[in-house]
Amino acid sequence: MKSRPSAPLPLLVALGLLGGAAAAVAWQPGCPLRSLTGLKCPGCGSGRALGALVDGNVIQAIYWNAMLGPLVVGLLVAGWQKPWRLRRWMLWGAAVLGFGILRNLPFYLLY
Repeated sequence: MKSRPSAPLPLLVALGLLGGAAAAVAWQPGCPLRSLTGLKCPGCGSGRALGALVDGNVIQAIYWNAMLGPLVVGLLVAGWQKPWRLRRWMLWGAAVLGFGILRNLPFYLLY
């Protein structure tokens, strides 16, 4: 059985996240979900986290968005692995959803 080549989707998603975060550093648009509901989405603080990483401040980047680093690295690694598996993407989606829920709980100490 032939193995199909790895789809470029993970790499495109990772590059899109980095590009969007870079644009957010320059523009600082704010989160629409947070402005409408008061809840922090999993992406809240990504622009500030990327700005902190550019300045070399890893601790501050983790404070602003603890999921940005692992998500981008995971997407880049997933882009080079063969074959593309739906189960892996479901796991990443569950991790992002869990992070979005966790960061809105009262005992979560980071941004």
